[in-house]
Amino acid sequence: MNNNINKIVLTGGSCAGKTECLKPLKEHFNKIGYSVYIVNEMATELILGGINPGKIGGNLFQDITVKMQLELEDAYTRAANKTPNEKSLIILDRAPIDAMAYISLEEIQEIFRKYGTSYEQLLSQYDAVFCLETIAKKFPEMYCMNNKARQEDLENAISLDDRIRKFWCRHRDFNLIEATEKMDVKTKEVISGIEKVLALKEVEHEEER
Repeated sequence: MNNNINKIVLTGGSCAGKTECLKPLKEHFNKIGYSVYIVNEMATELILGGINPGKIGGNLFQDITVKMQLELEDAYTRAANKTPNEKSLIILDRAPIDAMAYISLEEIQEIFRKYGTSYEQLLSQYDAVFCLETIAKKFPEMYCMNNKARQEDLENAISLDDRIRKFWCRHRDFNLIEATEKMDVKTKEVISGIEKVLALKEVEHEEER
């Protein structure tokens, strides 16, 4: 059983570069000896598959999203637990807490209760959170709608970014990655941040042995 499983969340507003980061992150950490698992953004998968919040309502959409996120995260955790490699890294492109930015507090608390979890419990199960700021804030001219699942215009993208940050910033290791014109700069900052998290976890793991 592998007890050295690291969980990192990438979050942030629309057009922040989360998905673009995934491939270079996976390549980098594979090269330095980690078994890397990528949990793709569930909301995008649902929308591209035809399940749209505009059709079924925001509450049901977030209910489905949270349920599938929890199940998928559990599946990846169980798989990582069986790997012979002692160093595993699970990177999540958004997580259930993101749903709090889309519906009321009462609605999301009911969904969390329904699936046996809570805001505080979810915050505690990730080692670090990297919140990538939407490019809409500092470079609005670069904001684009080329993602078929993206539904926010410029103004809503900025508002969403603020709401997501509000709910994630209580995490013990919250890292804000500010918007930049060059995606590679943002990616390098995320890689550097994750390396620091992993180094600290490695020390803790060695002390526990």
